[in-house]
Amino acid sequence: MNELINQIVPLLVTCILGILAVVIKAVGDVTIKFLQAKKEEAIARLGQVEYEKRMATALDIWGVVDEHFRVHDLINHTVNDKIDLFNKLLLERIPSLEQSDLDYLRQAIAGQINAGKGVLQAAPEGEE
Repeated sequence: MNELINQIVPLLVTCILGILAVVIKAVGDVTIKFLQAKKEEAIARLGQVEYEKRMATALDIWGVVDEHFRVHDLINHTVNDKIDLFNKLLLERIPSLEQSDLDYLRQAIAGQINAGKGVLQAAPEGEE
């Protein structure tokens, strides 16, 4: 009887270790996929957060520039002066921006600002 047990125990241990290896590998694969998905989600969220931070900074700078040109409403100030000042101030706050980023942020902010101005400046029908 002892001889039979001595032969069966190593086989059972080998089988149990084989099953554990398969289970651990399956759980590990699922865990790796889950962690990769979470990593990609975090990267996407950080990208969105960075975009929102840039837009908020650009909007702040736009307000400064707009106020500067409202207060200093001289004829020799042109649109290019306003663009140059916006670019300069935004680069001081976010030095890593490239010209294409500056152009995009300026146009996005101008679109938001001008959308509101169009509603305010539109005269009601029959009143002009």
